[in-house]
Amino acid sequence: MKVAPPRRHPLHILAAALALLPLAAAGCDPNPGGQQTPGAPVERDLGAIQETDTLTALVTYNSTGYFVYRGEPMGFEYRLLKAFAEEHGMALRARVVRDRSRLFEMLNAGEGDVVAARVVPAASDTGHVAYTRGLYTTRPATVQRTAVADGNVMPESVDTVMTPRDSVVAPTRPMEIRARLIQRPAELAGRDVHLPGGTFYDDRLIELSDSLGEDIHVVEVDSASYETLLRSLARGEIRLTVAPENIAQLRQSYYGNIQVQPVIGAAEPVVWAVRRNAPELLAALDTWIQESTPLIESAYQRYFIDRQGYEERVRSEYLTSETGRLSEYDDLFRQHAP
Repeated sequence: MKVAPPRRHPLHILAAALALLPLAAAGCDPNPGGQQTPGAPVERDLGAIQETDTLTALVTYNSTGYFVYRGEPMGFEYRLLKAFAEEHGMALRARVVRDRSRLFEMLNAGEGDVVAARVVPAASDTGHVAYTRGLYTTRPATVQRTAVADGNVMPESVDTVMTPRDSVVAPTRPMEIRARLIQRPAELAGRDVHLPGGTFYDDRLIELSDSLGEDIHVVEVDSASYETLLRSLARGEIRLTVAPENIAQLRQSYYGNIQVQPVIGAAEPVVWAVRRNAPELLAALDTWIQESTPLIESAYQRYFIDRQGYEERVRSEYLTSETGRLSEYDDLFRQHAP
């Protein structure tokens, strides 16, 4: 773990590098934030995109937005964009981006047409991209452990394509639980809070730290996702993290030994991002979102509310992100492949 220079506010940032094995495929990264400065956007709006018959979405691989299950691409944002593309006479191509800090850079370079990756609007990015209407809202919540889980039976995380099985943090034994759980955001003062590298929740903790006049120590874990850190939390490898409330509640049901509270900020929209010089695409997406409430609500129910369906997927050996296996016939396909 290396210590980065402190910022000019009470919040001190610690950078924790996550060692990853070489990847043959792209994976996912943490939630929005830390974007590299995009260049000037290419000139390609909805009409030009339709001429290619394909809408390219820049996505991250995670347990709700985009993943492959039994050989089929699935996910909340994938389902919605696929419907939008079909209604506009296009096929949808999902391009998985491992380095989330490059999402807007790749968008403006023309490597994709829309970013669909749990994007929360950030004021620092409004000069580089345009945001759609919100798909749903969720609050940033503190997540802490209520009991020590049995590491031998703890299910694997769903976070990246071909991810290594190593944990994010590997202490010699699980940390002991504090006698009293955190009840108020102010009690984060002086604590270590693990976040995915580049997350926009860094800004929320900066605001909270400034309001308290006390330090909150943020440990940024490179190339980790919320799912990865929540698993490490459940296993007793870290004490605290901050995550989208709806994602954390799914994992709470899954693990059974984590608590999702207190909330540290107001609900914020999750949106899509397009190039600022693509007003036709932006308008079409906004109109479609506004007119597609039943479909959006149905997809949200499937991917965020249906706990049983969620657990079946993340426990399945046919979820490509964890096993590299596509379906129950995968071995047969390999056996007879030319």
